[in-house]
Amino acid sequence: MPKIQGRRLGSIINRGVNSVASEHTKISAMLSDTFPGQIPQEGDQITICITTDEKDRATQVYEALQQGGQVKKAMQETYFSPAYGLVTDKFGVTFQIHTKKQR
Repeated sequence: MPKIQGRRLGSIINRGVNSVASEHTKISAMLSDTFPGQIPQEGDQITICITTDEKDRATQVYEALQQGGQVKKAMQETYFSPAYGLVTDKFGVTFQIHTKKQR
């Protein structure tokens, strides 16, 4: 499953009619197959994992993605993350929202 890490670092600069947008995103990929006996469902072939250092940021992203979508796992603390949730957005794309555990 693809994993997207990072945050928006760029900004939009307006210069009259022309605008320039800049963004930096670090991307790494984790790939996996379905579990034995599990039937793949449309939209389940790719899951995007958004990882952040901040619990508030994870909650903000999760709430935005669930609007018009479907919650698969409510945002909650887990043994591996202070804030983790699973949601399919209104376009059928599944996202894992993950907050890094502080050491």
